[in-house]
Amino acid sequence: GAPRLAGRWLVPIMAATLVGQLAVASRLIVPELPDQLRVVTGRLSRAQYLERHSERYRFWRRACPVIGSGGRVMVLEKIPHPYFIECPFVLASYLEQGLIDYRRIDAPAELTAEAQALGITDVAVNRVDLGRHADPYERKATALWRGWVERLGAPRLEVDSYALYALPRAERAPGP
Repeated sequence: GAPRLAGRWLVPIMAATLVGQLAVASRLIVPELPDQLRVVTGRLSRAQYLERHSERYRFWRRACPVIGSGGRVMVLEKIPHPYFIECPFVLASYLEQGLIDYRRIDAPAELTAEAQALGITDVAVNRVDLGRHADPYERKATALWRGWVERLGAPRLEVDSYALYALPRAERAPGP
């Protein structure tokens, strides 16, 4: 059907589409291409590559030992990409209403109670995400997170835009 619709313009349209896609993808691929080739040829390990090119990897590689095997971290992000999290964690996304219902939580103390019930010892957040709010619901959740994180004090660990905070012992509860 495409040849009938586009006629003689089919090949130029396809070529323009391909060139456009390559132009967009090249902005992502070209800067990392030398290191990608080093990984393929065995001159750079996967861990070294991720250390250079993934702030999530850098953060979680350092955070999990700080949290330890007995801890449980609450991740305050919409989409945390937890591929590198090797310690017990809970995704406290406002998009998943089955775990924490942000429609009924209005204060940091209430979020602390939710964290206590889940046995949380630490809180991880991408600080850039705390400033994002595309809609009123997201604005409410991130404002709650900002208020809660401020109460937690200084971070235990900071890597790039990520930070790890300890839930104060007085506010901790035994895990489930």
